[in-house]
Amino acid sequence: MITLSIICRNWFVKHRALSIGIFTAITGFAGTINPQIITALIENYSFSFEVRVMALVFVIGAAICALILRDNPVSRGVYPLGGEDVAYVEKAEKEEENNDVKFKENTEFKADIRCHILMLAFILCLGGFNYAAWSHFSLVYMSTGWDAADVANIMSIAGFFLIPGKLLFGVISDRFAAHKTAWIFVGCCLVSMLMTATVSGVHSYVLQIINFLFYGVGGVLATTGISTYAIDMSTRETYKSVVAVYVPFYSIGGMIVSPIIGRFADLSGGDYRPGYFVCAGCCVVGYMLLMLAYRLARKNKQKEIAMETGVMETGTEA
Repeated sequence: MITLSIICRNWFVKHRALSIGIFTAITGFAGTINPQIITALIENYSFSFEVRVMALVFVIGAAICALILRDNPVSRGVYPLGGEDVAYVEKAEKEEENNDVKFKENTEFKADIRCHILMLAFILCLGGFNYAAWSHFSLVYMSTGWDAADVANIMSIAGFFLIPGKLLFGVISDRFAAHKTAWIFVGCCLVSMLMTATVSGVHSYVLQIINFLFYGVGGVLATTGISTYAIDMSTRETYKSVVAVYVPFYSIGGMIVSPIIGRFADLSGGDYRPGYFVCAGCCVVGYMLLMLAYRLARKNKQKEIAMETGVMETGTEA
């Protein structure tokens, strides 16, 4: 995911969120069909044959990527999509070391250490209401009397809705800005957490499909969301290091909240539903942290512009 987002960051100026959404949706689709392919190979041939086939697929895929993909479009003699329209593009100036074109991209945000701390806290919460919640869904439903096969079928719905959810995130984030649309996806997760905590024991397929529809749409925050927010909180030069720090904190958040859900289950006699109120709280707190990070980053940018304007005016007067 980190490598994919870095490539999208370099190749796209316009439609960056959509490009990340498309590529992650493709990987998500592959994840839905791979289990069926693997199962068929094992049942019709053998486990060792399946391993050899998958190894061959990986080798061929890696070779194609090595031959076709490039980290930067300049190595192909082209600009990123939309790069030719970015203000202050210095077309003639090249980097001496890597022969890269310098882009001065306009942005309304300038993140400092405080912004990154707030973002990391948000991602920890995201791990709580996404990673930890998903890890316990099967336990929640089975502890309330659902059959294991039914649980698997219902949970697969979330994976299905993740694919259009990633595309939806990309389209509206590019059009309206990622932070301005975050309430939609965090809100979907919040609805899912509250439904799981209150009605997961109700044996209604329609109700549970609605629950996992909301979770599937909101779940895109863990992939497309983190990568897109990292773009806003970084520059072209710092994106790699920023996203490399952001992504692991998602798993850390899940590891922190998972034992809390388990503890609630122990205290309630094996009922995992109360723990999902904690996940709902993570949704609310996480959204507030995300908005604070963006507000602070915008103020930093405004101060920088004001200082540059003041310096220019001083120079003109002199």
